[in-house]
Amino acid sequence: MNFEEKMKYVSLILLVFFTSAQVLCMRYARTLPGDHYDTSTAVIVGECMKLVMSYFLLAFEKGSCKAATSQLLSEATCHTQNVLLQSVPAILYTIQNNFNYIAISNLEAAVFQVSSQLKLLTAAIFTVTFLKKYISPFQWLALVILGVGVILVQIDPTAKLSGSTNMALGLFSVVVACTTSGFAGVFMEKMFKDNKFSLWSRNVWLAIYSILSGVLGLIFKNPALLVPANFFKGYTFWAWLAIFLLAVGGLIIAMVLKYADNILKAFGNSASIIVSSWISLYLFDFKITKYFLLGCTLVVVAIVLYSYGAKSVSYVRMQPTKV
Repeated sequence: MNFEEKMKYVSLILLVFFTSAQVLCMRYARTLPGDHYDTSTAVIVGECMKLVMSYFLLAFEKGSCKAATSQLLSEATCHTQNVLLQSVPAILYTIQNNFNYIAISNLEAAVFQVSSQLKLLTAAIFTVTFLKKYISPFQWLALVILGVGVILVQIDPTAKLSGSTNMALGLFSVVVACTTSGFAGVFMEKMFKDNKFSLWSRNVWLAIYSILSGVLGLIFKNPALLVPANFFKGYTFWAWLAIFLLAVGGLIIAMVLKYADNILKAFGNSASIIVSSWISLYLFDFKITKYFLLGCTLVVVAIVLYSYGAKSVSYVRMQPTKV
């Protein structure tokens, strides 16, 4: 097993661990009495942490902070177009988050959970279209099974219909959110696999654009949150820990996209949902249902089936079609 193969498995395991830990900390912070922190400010703080960590990792890689700064200045002046292109994922994820908010506001929870799994298929379609990777029939089947499994794990059979929904607007928003999510993931994978820039310098630029995008979002949505007293309202120890784990998780996602791919990232995130749910059984008032058990089983089946499909074809590049 070569270095890249080892890093693929290490990054996927870390993704499951840190994503699960982050979800659990965030949920615990939300259960504490008192004011709760705003998630939009948490994203900005997380990106600031990621920016600092990425810079020092780049400095470690280059040997000094001076060399790291020189590298970033060189990229900004000599590879301006490439640096500007890294704003694309930040813009797309901002669009995705806004449309997710519209979708959640206009769809029942169960409908949103089902329809949002479309992002698995859009990620696969963009992977085939833009990265020219071959996905076997077994792997396509595994993606469908994974989507069904995640839906069953997250479904709440006790949820009641609200009656205040706009199905057409909600479903349109889901399609836009899933499309931007799939394209952004593939775009980032292509960037991270391109060895022109260091992994950590790419994370620096991505964090900068994400911070700018987040601040602009606050200005348009809720400018009152820009006041420090409001911005950091509800930031307890557990909130800070959840945000720190979010930042570390962002770095791990970059490693997954570089050494694995966007589809395997989806499998890692799905596995983390199951892990955090099982731990919630002991930490919180989480009840196991037949849907949850069936969903867990389907996710495991999907992972095994996808691995089998990968071994049988090894992601062979698609051959050009003869006309």
